Amino acid sequence: MISISKIVLSVFMLLTILVSLQFKYSQSFPFYRSKLTVYITNNLTDLELGVHCKDKNNDIKFQKLQFGESYTFTFRPNVLVENSLYFCGFSWFNEFHYFDIYVEQRDEDTCKTENI
Repeated sequence: MISISKIVLSVFMLLTILVSLQFKYSQSFPFYRSKLTVYITNNLTDLELGVHCKDKNNDIKFQKLQFGESYTFTFRPNVLVENSLYFCGFSWFNEFHYFDIYVEQRDEDTCKTENI
């Protein structure tokens, strides 16, 4: 049988965690994270840019962008564990490169007020 003091202690610890998360993210609901939007624009003159973005759980399909065209996608960072990572592969002519587009630990403060 579980004693009342253990139940009270467990509830107190849970409430402490929830309040801490609320202060950290400055939201009225502690498990709510604002959506972020990634903007990708092809500024390679006369070259088609291939873009393929994804994270561990979501594969955002391959896109072809002509010069001046843009592509956007929106996501919500992870709630409890700050480990969101989106990366994209970019291909043009005979080149192919991967870039980390969003690394939560690196970009969290910057992306609250700026576009990616």
